[in-house]
Amino acid sequence: MIIKQLQNTHLLGMHIRKIRKVHEKKQFEIANALGVSTRYYRKIENEEVAVTLNHLKRLAEFYQIPVETIIHFDEKSFLLQAGIRAMDKSSTGDPDYVKTLKDTYEKLLNSKDDIIRRQNEYIQLLESRAHQG
Repeated sequence: MIIKQLQNTHLLGMHIRKIRKVHEKKQFEIANALGVSTRYYRKIENEEVAVTLNHLKRLAEFYQIPVETIIHFDEKSFLLQAGIRAMDKSSTGDPDYVKTLKDTYEKLLNSKDDIIRRQNEYIQLLESRAHQG
């Protein structure tokens, strides 16, 4: 089932990038966790190479999230999950949970610009191909 979902997912690299940015990690950190070079990891984020199931499992373990969260990344759901984790911390006496929630929300909003830019590039590419053919 997951393999079929992978074949139908065309924004997986963008999902992986957003999750990395929300967690404030550098590409080399994630590359090390995956056991690949930073250059190869960058290609994963840029959707130049396919993401393997093994990569997804390692990413899920690293971030402590389900593989499905990466595949079906939804900013609102991810923010909600982050908020729930922050509230769980508050019940253990962590006074920074509101700040954590606010910071997470701001990171997700800031990632919108990247999404819009990439979508516009994709649209331009499709339009240029349509005019060539």
